[in-house]
Amino acid sequence: MEYFSKAKSAFILLLVSTLAACSSMPTDQNAETAAEVKTLSVEDVEALEAEVSETPMAPETLEKLLAAEFSGYRGNPTAVVDLYLKAARETRDPAILARTVKLAVDISDLDRAMQAALLWYETEPDNLEARALAVQMLARNGEAEAAWYITEESNSPVLVRLVATETANTENLSQVLWLGQQIEIFASDKAPHTELYLAQALLLFHLERQEQALELARQSLLLDSDNVAALLLLVEVLTSMERDQEAAIVVENWLKTNWQRAGEDRTALLSLFLEINREAADPSVSRLYAAHPESDELLLIAAEIKMNTRQLDEAERLYLLASKLPGHKDLSVLQLGRIYHFRSNTDQAMAYYSEVPPGVYYQYAQDQIVSLLSQSGRIDTLVEHFRKQRQAYPDIRERLFVTQNQYLGSLLDDEKLFQFLNEALQNYPLNNELLYARSMVGERLGQLDVSEADLRTILDQDADNANALNALGYTLTNRTDRHAEAYELIEKALSIAPNNPAILDSMGWVLHNLGEHEEALPYLVEAQNAFYDPEVISHHAEVLWYLDRSDEALDLIGTAMLEFPGNELLNSIRQRILDDLNES
Repeated sequence: MEYFSKAKSAFILLLVSTLAACSSMPTDQNAETAAEVKTLSVEDVEALEAEVSETPMAPETLEKLLAAEFSGYRGNPTAVVDLYLKAARETRDPAILARTVKLAVDISDLDRAMQAALLWYETEPDNLEARALAVQMLARNGEAEAAWYITEESNSPVLVRLVATETANTENLSQVLWLGQQIEIFASDKAPHTELYLAQALLLFHLERQEQALELARQSLLLDSDNVAALLLLVEVLTSMERDQEAAIVVENWLKTNWQRAGEDRTALLSLFLEINREAADPSVSRLYAAHPESDELLLIAAEIKMNTRQLDEAERLYLLASKLPGHKDLSVLQLGRIYHFRSNTDQAMAYYSEVPPGVYYQYAQDQIVSLLSQSGRIDTLVEHFRKQRQAYPDIRERLFVTQNQYLGSLLDDEKLFQFLNEALQNYPLNNELLYARSMVGERLGQLDVSEADLRTILDQDADNANALNALGYTLTNRTDRHAEAYELIEKALSIAPNNPAILDSMGWVLHNLGEHEEALPYLVEAQNAFYDPEVISHHAEVLWYLDRSDEALDLIGTAMLEFPGNELLNSIRQRILDDLNES
């Protein structure tokens, strides 16, 4: 076996060169890698060339376990797994054992999954699914030698590939090298087999021996052109070698030959075109789509590739076709909007973006509309667009008011924003986000009665709302002489959120207004350290000034003005301090 001879020499060389490193490497499996690897699929089990007959679970046992799942153990998956494993040990019921493995894998408890799988294999050593799961769980837990013992005894090439896949995913170099040698020995007296070549290719690829992995993956595919796993590995190796166009042609040729019988594999293989370089994939996808224009999957992939390679005319043609397909209009009109956005055709771009309904792409489309209209100064058009959106989607009207306020807050002047929020609150008078927003605008406009009323309405619904407590306390101490009342509100807010820099700043400011300047200073220093903001800095500087530490205050302001040049708050406190010093 020529290819195995080449692979064997590679494993021997790697073993010699990495022996010292391997001796110090941990054998525990990487938990994150383990969690990502899927359990044996139905297709893999069927590949073992046997039907797996389910053993029905005894009714009384099932009743007991279900009662446990939905009563005291509900919401505690670890406890459920423990219960199942205990029941499995007591009953040796294959159905319970299989369920235990699945539950344990679902919560990434690989140790218990391995225990259950091994118990199932011990109970039914001739059950191919039990054997495969035992091999899989052992290898996944870094027990390659034990997994290989069962694999070798089974004499199954499919299990050889399975143990190679799982061992490679542990990224345990010493075990990968050891397993590669065992597979060499195992294959030395056997006829060439697609799964044996694939197993070696997987291990070599994880050892970054791309050329040898590529050769063996090709041989695996030559022996069995239906081995999709070999095809996927071949493409992965080619792309890792930056041979994307070759990878695209490999997939194209396979699909040309196997289009009618590709089944579920077709979707997985078509998606590969989106994982490689788009320019390299473009010719292959174009040829396939020309041969199969009836394929919705190919249409969408071709459109995305044309979009990504900036072939906008062709992308537009394809997305117009896709927009007529059931379930694909959302993405298609979004992409058509992007095409006209690229062309700087604002009106047409907005028209398409406006067609995107609430769902996965809605927020992105609204972001683009805001960007287009705000950049061109068409704020009135944006407000009208938002009004039409609220009319078009009454079921989410309240949420639209909230999100639209977030956009308009930086685009409208306070008077117009106040009008918008008045309309919103006429419809949804108890929406806390809208109430809070109007309270902030009302405070800036000097409508303190509205601001206070809105914040108190929030507190009537949620007495422990730290933001509302702080906002009301700060407003009262900053805009009125109700400092004692403000202190109580801010003190409560701080007890709820003791590390919030805005609340720390408020506490420092209210203490300053109460004449407690020394007590105020630590709060302001802590607030400034957490949130370097002109308003916080101005408060800090003002308290230093009141404590006759004007030089420190001016130094603080001078440093801040390097970061916030021209800031009105900083300029104001600086001028006041200088005027005071000149007068004295």
